[in-house]
Amino acid sequence: MTRIAPYLAFALLGLTGCNPDSVQDASAQQIPATQRSASDLRPASGPQQAYELRRVWSGSDFNFYGNEPSPDGRYVSEIDYPTGNLAVRDLMTGELVLVTNHGADGDRGLAYGSVFSPDGKRLAYHWIGGEVGIELRTVGLDGSDDRVLVGARPDIGGIYPKDWSADGRHILAAVVRPDNTSQLTLIAVADGSMQVLKSLGWRWLQEAGLSPDGRYVAYSVAEGMGGGDADLSELRILAVDGSREVEVAPHPAEQRMLGWTPDGGAVLFYRHDETSGSIWQIAIEDGHPVGKEILIESDVRLRPIGFSRDAYFFGTPVESAQVHTAMIDPSGGGFLADPRPMGDRTQHGAWSVDGSQLAYVRQVPSGMMLLVRAVDGGEERGIPVSTLRWIGQMVWAPDGESVLVVGMARGRAFVGRAVYRIDLTSGDTNFILTVGNETEPELAVAPDGQALYVGKGREGIVRYDLSSGEETLLYEDSITPNIQIAVSPDGQMIAFSGRVSGRIPSAGSESRILVMPTDGRGEAREVFRTEAPQHLGLGRASGITAWTPDGRGVLFVRGSQSEPHVLSRISIDGGPVTDIVDFPCDGDDCTVRQLEIHPDGRRITLLLGKPIGEIWMMTGFGVGDAASGTGDTQTSRSQP
Repeated sequence: MTRIAPYLAFALLGLTGCNPDSVQDASAQQIPATQRSASDLRPASGPQQAYELRRVWSGSDFNFYGNEPSPDGRYVSEIDYPTGNLAVRDLMTGELVLVTNHGADGDRGLAYGSVFSPDGKRLAYHWIGGEVGIELRTVGLDGSDDRVLVGARPDIGGIYPKDWSADGRHILAAVVRPDNTSQLTLIAVADGSMQVLKSLGWRWLQEAGLSPDGRYVAYSVAEGMGGGDADLSELRILAVDGSREVEVAPHPAEQRMLGWTPDGGAVLFYRHDETSGSIWQIAIEDGHPVGKEILIESDVRLRPIGFSRDAYFFGTPVESAQVHTAMIDPSGGGFLADPRPMGDRTQHGAWSVDGSQLAYVRQVPSGMMLLVRAVDGGEERGIPVSTLRWIGQMVWAPDGESVLVVGMARGRAFVGRAVYRIDLTSGDTNFILTVGNETEPELAVAPDGQALYVGKGREGIVRYDLSSGEETLLYEDSITPNIQIAVSPDGQMIAFSGRVSGRIPSAGSESRILVMPTDGRGEAREVFRTEAPQHLGLGRASGITAWTPDGRGVLFVRGSQSEPHVLSRISIDGGPVTDIVDFPCDGDDCTVRQLEIHPDGRRITLLLGKPIGEIWMMTGFGVGDAASGTGDTQTSRSQP
């Protein structure tokens, strides 16, 4: 968490007069007239009516990952996912401006998380480089002087900036080690040296911020990758000198630290139970909580962004992408029926082996819900999955009585991403094997149910014998982060995707499709290769999607960042490619996600739609003694 953030060329030029009120007035213009209402401006719903909330942005091209507001509140930082670069959103104009330009020099990667320097002239950001690895970098708002503060090291698996000290000398960061333990760390801006403030074990540092005087860190932790020993309600304040640490506002619900109020007299935090979320505040004196927590805003879905000098910004998801089903002509005639959504907030559709049922996942307030529906109609059947906090890819077991998923467990010693079997009658979840954390692993199951085939990050393809537990490396691949795998109908062959060079697709990269025997006794044989700028895409279903029902060919998706993707078919013996379905772009987004093919080769599921979100700004900090509940509670309303 940081009090300050984004990255833009001329961010501070001409902005000395920009305050929260000027942002409110101008940014409301970014809300379409059809969406504006009295709810764009409202007092907080809690007893402290001195606080005021205003919706300052609404749209579909935003992500709530590692965002921060600028010190003057005009900009919010963002990841430009099509290029992986650091960017900022101008809340007055809606313009998205790139700060870095790594793709131009071939250093393709992802800028994940950033913080502003206290003078607002530089940004520190976490960089996952295509070839160089993981680094902590700093860059000027105009994109100049992009330099490495902490370079790639074998003892660092991640380094995420959370705040920049008020004196400009240190960056507060979460440092993740190769075993996925994490540390709360101060990093010197002068030379990149590190001071570990707190070892967190297998716990993930959600949010952390330095008090304005630099003496304390307010932070919250959650379960690490796959579980850990953290209490989900744990909010803490740690003295930087290590002299003491206290817990703040203990509560059985899940809580998340949001940050120090601008005067340093209180901290803001978010509390989420099974049905709703709320924003709270508690006064802090000399590193200790004082009095009881005070409700500021109830019934809110919040994605933390951070504090500017005068206001708190947060994101709110409004709509999400949904799993759709559709009918296609396998001979190349395209869609026979328009895609239809399965329901609200659904993901990861998977057909049963016999094609009679469809399983998918829905996020509900209490956690993950696995749903099953007969293809020929009928009501969906819900199966709560309380032991998993995240579910990725899902495939049916051949017995039809269970599904295999890549997921992360709650409340376990560290296991990372792993394969689990979920019983479709009882909902019991059983661990099978770990599959690594570097990327989202890909999974396929043998038709007889005796073996799994797993794409494991930098390793390659592993065959796992479900009876003996034996693992065999079938194919070594260190450059393909998400190897797509499909098993032939007779179980004798696998088809899979691979990169020719570079871990992240770019204009000059190439991708290919290979086949090989499942017993590992034959060499992998290339049957298709893309020509730049096309590649086998990004994410799930961007490579091998399925074998044809006759076992003589494979279906795959190809495309580029800016061109429509196509579902194509090629014989494993070579020959021309047949295009089956053209997938239209959604604006500038042409990526096909989570495509799954029914066993008959005619029905599909895929994820469609752009997530829609809003950015809200909370003002009123410093009005009376709000932290202690004794201030002026009159609301100042100005109509949008």
